[in-house]
Amino acid sequence: MQTLLAELQAKQGVVNQAMQRVDRERSGLIQIQVDQKRTSSEINSAQDKLDHSSDAMEQKLFTEEVERLKANVSALKVQDQARQSVLDEALQRLRDSQDALEGIQDQLNAMTKKLNPGEH
Repeated sequence: MQTLLAELQAKQGVVNQAMQRVDRERSGLIQIQVDQKRTSSEINSAQDKLDHSSDAMEQKLFTEEVERLKANVSALKVQDQARQSVLDEALQRLRDSQDALEGIQDQLNAMTKKLNPGEH
């Protein structure tokens, strides 16, 4: 029984760490998505300025700005996909840890019933 209690405590620590990792990965993914939206808005703004500019030098600057921002969006999409994969892996590890914890809890419940048959 003591061994199972110690195992339960250790596995709960693993579950807690897995939950923290999932939270970190979700936060990172959300930040990337916010950055994508902000950059897309900046593209629209720069494109609008480009469309309304009659000065050749300004047009060149706005064109370069739009291209730079589009490259940033592409890089953010790659980061988004990578972070999503890491999040999926973290979620799977969390589920595995929770399943293991549940198994230990089931063993403790079964042992408790055997030790105290009249109480359950």
